Amino acid sequence: MDMRILAIGDPHGSLDKIKQIPIKDVDLILLTGDLGKADLARKRSFENTKRKQQGLPKIKDTTQERRAIHKEIHESTLEILRYLSKYAPVYAIQGNVGIPSVSQVREDYEKYGLRLTSTMEQLRKIGNISMVKNRLRVLEGLRIGFLEYFTDTS
Repeated sequence: MDMRILAIGDPHGSLDKIKQIPIKDVDLILLTGDLGKADLARKRSFENTKRKQQGLPKIKDTTQERRAIHKEIHESTLEILRYLSKYAPVYAIQGNVGIPSVSQVREDYEKYGLRLTSTMEQLRKIGNISMVKNRLRVLEGLRIGFLEYFTDTS
């Protein structure tokens, strides 16, 4: 039996680009990470890198900025996964564009008073989606390793 796999790397929230892919008769969809759009978080990170080089202190996010960053990543991640899960089971690696865990959402509430939606809870409701990290899975008889990242020590 042949298995048709669609592999997509680092969509960064670009649902329009994904919609350009003709998805037909796919048995499995693999996403290699960086699912959501993180432009706001990236902008702040670059600002703080420049400040550090200049010997200046980091700019701390305001509650409003943290909410906007979370919303951008959360909504764009859900859009992509919701769309792809209609076609086939989706197995995804988070990548370095973080999807807050339930405990992180709770921590942001306790620390900043932010009431944020848990992306992982929403993914469970959608179904047909598996977030996999540093695991070996056997799918339809095929062994697939899902490594979040690795360090080359050779």
